[in-house]
Amino acid sequence: MNKINLLKSCVYLAFVAVLFSGVGCKKDDDTTPSISADSIKKLNEKLITKYLADSGWTELFKKDTNNIYWRITDTNSIDNNMPIPGNYVITKYKGYLLDGVTKFDTSNSLKFRVGSYQVIKGWDFGIRRFKKGQKGILLIPSQMAYGTTGSGKTIPPNTPLRFDIQVLDISND
Repeated sequence: MNKINLLKSCVYLAFVAVLFSGVGCKKDDDTTPSISADSIKKLNEKLITKYLADSGWTELFKKDTNNIYWRITDTNSIDNNMPIPGNYVITKYKGYLLDGVTKFDTSNSLKFRVGSYQVIKGWDFGIRRFKKGQKGILLIPSQMAYGTTGSGKTIPPNTPLRFDIQVLDISND
């Protein structure tokens, strides 16, 4: 079984386990069961911590109050300023599912205004941990990414994401 199918199977099995445990389950309509936000949050935490453990990275990442994990992989910074709300940030990044194989997005020059929610919430909060010039990894739980809807055919609902990033510039305009 390849890594993509393994990840999909794990997400599906976790979904089924939560669904049939009766924890936080309800029906929005006659056909679509939903899982409570707390159950999804716990599932994402388990998937991310398993990913870190399997990668041997558990001790290398920090976690914030939004359950966003980050790691600075290149500490060379151009200056000591970190982005704050209102700043514009230009980043280079690649986005992956936690299978480590499925790349769903990439950019060499994404520019956005911090705090304006022009990007997923996990980016808006996670980018504030990096100085200009630094490289690192963000692991973002689904509730801070594409949530219960997912995105396109590549990102299923309730899927945590990995972004390899570099902050190219921080400015006021």
